[in-house]
Amino acid sequence: RGVQHGGVGGAEAMIRQATIRDEPVIAALYRVCHPTWSDRPPKFYTSENTTLVALDGEEIIGYAVLGFAAGGDHAILHDSGVAPAKRGKGIAWQLHEERLKVATERGAEFAIGFTWADNTVMVSLLERLGFRHSLTHPNGFPENDPPADALVWVKRLRPA
Repeated sequence: RGVQHGGVGGAEAMIRQATIRDEPVIAALYRVCHPTWSDRPPKFYTSENTTLVALDGEEIIGYAVLGFAAGGDHAILHDSGVAPAKRGKGIAWQLHEERLKVATERGAEFAIGFTWADNTVMVSLLERLGFRHSLTHPNGFPENDPPADALVWVKRLRPA
């Protein structure tokens, strides 16, 4: 399904579920967005994950991976990224809104997100999306140089 979104910063992107043919483009974008982690194979396609892509015309300009914990009541916001030239235009917001919508449609009660402590852009995005900082894991991202603390964020998707 493709969903047209109006961007927060004036951009408008089509968000759709990724296909296997998108994998090389997503992998290249992953390496650009996460050079420190570029040697880790991304988990775009597993039975537990759904990958969404943002399109500008036919060009993939962003992606977001959504997974589910055992039992499916906890959605996990895995990796995401937006092409550097397209940042600051609301594309990440659009991807995250759609991924939360998918999580809710699949019955998740909570969404859990992770980011490193100095990623102020992602911290701000999660706060604006209604996530609450739940836990700080010291050196939770040891592969960063220098290692970084991991922040864990939680959002309730369904009423208690």
